Amino acid sequence: MSRKSALALVCAATLAPLLACKDELEPPIPVALAADWQADPGCAPPCAFTLSSGPDSLDLVRLGSRLFLALQRNGGAELEFVITNDSLRRLLPGADSVRVVGVAWTEGDGLFLRGPAGTDSLIYTLTGDVLRLEFRHQFVRLDLNGDAIPDSAATTAVLRRR
Repeated sequence: MSRKSALALVCAATLAPLLACKDELEPPIPVALAADWQADPGCAPPCAFTLSSGPDSLDLVRLGSRLFLALQRNGGAELEFVITNDSLRRLLPGADSVRVVGVAWTEGDGLFLRGPAGTDSLIYTLTGDVLRLEFRHQFVRLDLNGDAIPDSAATTAVLRRR
């Protein structure tokens, strides 16, 4: 067995439960992406956290919420969403503040965040100090168009490096 094969086997056996294991012992988060990222009303635009369903959309940042994402080179991750607007609190009951600490890694243009509830998969685009995230699944069901029927919403976020 070659040294590289043995190293890959050890890596797979010890790290697989936590993060994606690569042949190279490269940290899971690229240098350019490892940072504190934030979207809040003070940086909008371009900062946004948008729920969209067809032609209807709702930008939670423009309405007073804040999204924070910390990515560490070693794969440590923290995601926090805070609502600071009373009308949004009524729209999203129980979501005043959501904080998840877990691990993160990238594969191509994919960013994966694993927390206690499972793994979220996002497509990321990095342009200078602006990070755009497209959530690959529709995870919020709320009425975006006022017809009293919950809508499946695609979610995107645009954050700026702090």
